[in-house]
Amino acid sequence: MFQKSELATSRYIGTCEQLLKEIGDDIVIEIGNETNVSNKTSENFEVDSFGDHVDPIEYANFFIKTAQALKNEHPNLKLSLAGTACFDDSYI
Repeated sequence: MFQKSELATSRYIGTCEQLLKEIGDDIVIEIGNETNVSNKTSENFEVDSFGDHVDPIEYANFFIKTAQALKNEHPNLKLSLAGTACFDDSYI
């Protein structure tokens, strides 16, 4: 689900920045969640809020861009990789 355009990535970073502004940076931010979920994963996810395609490389690039931007402004911030939904050896 991480077919993130530059604009979507910027918006995600902006959302994180707003959160940090409001509550401070003594938190852990998980960048994404269940990144292997698509609307093709199972019938439970066949809704518009999930994409048609997931790619671990796309998620890695999204994570790196987001992490770099956040750590530049908040060097002590702790970040977490997202988990996956169910076991998915092809994604992992």
